[in-house]
Amino acid sequence: MKVTCNDGCKREFLVGEVKTKNVKADIEKTYFICPRCGKEYTVLLTDSKIRQEQQRLKELEKEQIALREKIVKDMSLLSQSLEGQMIG
Repeated sequence: MKVTCNDGCKREFLVGEVKTKNVKADIEKTYFICPRCGKEYTVLLTDSKIRQEQQRLKELEKEQIALREKIVKDMSLLSQSLEGQMIG
């Protein structure tokens, strides 16, 4: 992703490595650094509650994908069944 170092050297750069570090006992900071001037940009801050909620969201997204695939399969089977009845 291309960004501008608004708070530092004012130059554009591609975000490279996104890093994570602990800033307090339970708080993690995700950030990247301007390769030219070293200015640090915070992407997000999380605590254990937020990380648990993020994990739950990932699990729900997987469930949603599986359910969507099941629905498509069931619809296809229903369609084939009805087509067979109409022909026969």
